[in-house]
Amino acid sequence: MSTVSRKEYESTAHSLSTVPTSGSRLSSVGTTKTAGVMENIGSATSEQFKTSDAFFKGIDTTNTQVVPPQSGPVAGTVKDGNEIPAVPFISLSNIQIQSSWTPSYTGKVENLSHSISIPDAKTSSGTYRIFPDVDLVVEEGDAHTVGGTVGSTTTEAKITGHAVELNTWVSPWNDPSSSIPHFNGGDYGQLRSPGFCKEHPEKMFIVTFTLTFGLIFSVGGEGDSTETLDFEIGIINNFTNDKDVYMTAYENAYGSLSKVPELNERNY
Repeated sequence: MSTVSRKEYESTAHSLSTVPTSGSRLSSVGTTKTAGVMENIGSATSEQFKTSDAFFKGIDTTNTQVVPPQSGPVAGTVKDGNEIPAVPFISLSNIQIQSSWTPSYTGKVENLSHSISIPDAKTSSGTYRIFPDVDLVVEEGDAHTVGGTVGSTTTEAKITGHAVELNTWVSPWNDPSSSIPHFNGGDYGQLRSPGFCKEHPEKMFIVTFTLTFGLIFSVGGEGDSTETLDFEIGIINNFTNDKDVYMTAYENAYGSLSKVPELNERNY
């Protein structure tokens, strides 16, 4: 009888592979923009980001070692005929945005952050938010068996959704107290997402996320071997929307004034 544990045996008898095999900047398919995704105006959802179905894959391939020996399997030992393919998982394990920038208008460093929950769920199905409102959708894929238990199982994922206004979820841009327009209007298009995207070398706001691929075994749980890949999605600022947003914010800030503020009453 073998002294090798079931998990150790099955781990050596399985191999993990991924599609794609390396990280990259992602392009959108079948949408108005392909290099990234443009912000939608208000409640609109027409500007979409989509990858092809099953763009991401975690694949478990079992090798010939799991075929019971010709002399017959021994119940309760490895190679007893009960070995089954592992279940690949695809986990959204990290989300990053640029940590800071220095608007040329102010010359002051502005720290950026987000409050998106990072699930790091090791599962073969589920929907997970990358940024509002663009999601990673994970689902079980094909299983193929070739003689005994040699074969493969696949977990697939795609990205789909529409981007909302950056100023609604990137901090401090989403804080009304830090987004009051300057009284002289000089900050129009110079700060927050419009200014950032104008000054960014690629004219976009980049979201970087990490996918972790691995295997879950029926005995012993998660395997020791994982693969992590980083991907990027560019968000394109919708400058058409900026004027209306700025005018509304300006009216909210100064519409009730009965006179022009004195110089010593202004903070710029």
